[in-house]
Amino acid sequence: MISELSNEKQRTLALSLLALCLVFTVGLIITPIMNSAATDDEAIDDLKFTLRRYQKIVAGKDQIVQQTNVIRARQKQDGYFINR
Repeated sequence: MISELSNEKQRTLALSLLALCLVFTVGLIITPIMNSAATDDEAIDDLKFTLRRYQKIVAGKDQIVQQTNVIRARQKQDGYFINR
């Protein structure tokens, strides 16, 4: 059946089938990989935001410890009981 077609039509058919295979490959393989990469980028951005928030909390630790020590010293002077 295909052999009955002219060389030009056979070539056109072959190129059309090749194009169809390429489109199919892109649709089934490459697109999900790209979507996965985009999802991973969003997750990385969320984790970076969380890390920055935790770093800010840790950066304020010394000030909080100092304030806690001041409060404990005041409570000790006033005679209040401190558990820790």
